[in-house]
Amino acid sequence: MEGRYRIIKVLGEGGMGTVFLAEHTLIKRRVAIKVLHPELAADAEVVERFMNEARAAGTLGHPNIVESTDMGFCHGHVPYIIFEYLEGSLLTDEIYRVGGLPVRRAVWIAQQIASALRAAHNAEIVHRDLKSDNIFLTDKDDALDHVKVLDFGISRFLDHEDEQTRRGMVMGTPEFMAPEQITAPDSVDRRADIYALGVILYEMVTARRPFSNDEDPRALL
Repeated sequence: MEGRYRIIKVLGEGGMGTVFLAEHTLIKRRVAIKVLHPELAADAEVVERFMNEARAAGTLGHPNIVESTDMGFCHGHVPYIIFEYLEGSLLTDEIYRVGGLPVRRAVWIAQQIASALRAAHNAEIVHRDLKSDNIFLTDKDDALDHVKVLDFGISRFLDHEDEQTRRGMVMGTPEFMAPEQITAPDSVDRRADIYALGVILYEMVTARRPFSNDEDPRALL
């Protein structure tokens, strides 16, 4: 990162990478930096998915989609993405903290998610992994929830067929996947995201998911 950022702490770690809280050394602005696990940097498919996340979040420019401001490579080959730093909580945590949200609040959150999806779909981007774990509620001065949709890591650009789509790989989280996402993953389009939004709305109100997790996603059909 060419000495431009000072790493403060680790914010989280997932299957693909580690997210750090950092500060720009000159303008003192805090950012989140997502760095791909070094051992995955030699896998071209994984790197392509990682870069897709930066492209999607960086080009949409929507207030309800987390913004990526830069990307690059550290140590010569390990990609990283610079995101705006968000303070708040995941929607999942909020749902189960309060035992389900009032309908009015759930609808307000769903409207913002729908607005983000409209922007993505208008840009020919399908999220493919929309779920409450990928919805962030940011802290603001007012009492309203402000939504940010996260993690476009397995998003699909409808005008570009990726390797996972060509091979018919099942991509997503089973409890939130539309039936066609499981049975015909190469034909997934915007409707899969709309289905997932319906599952999220159900979960917000009831504090449970309509389907339980299972090792074989076809068992949910």
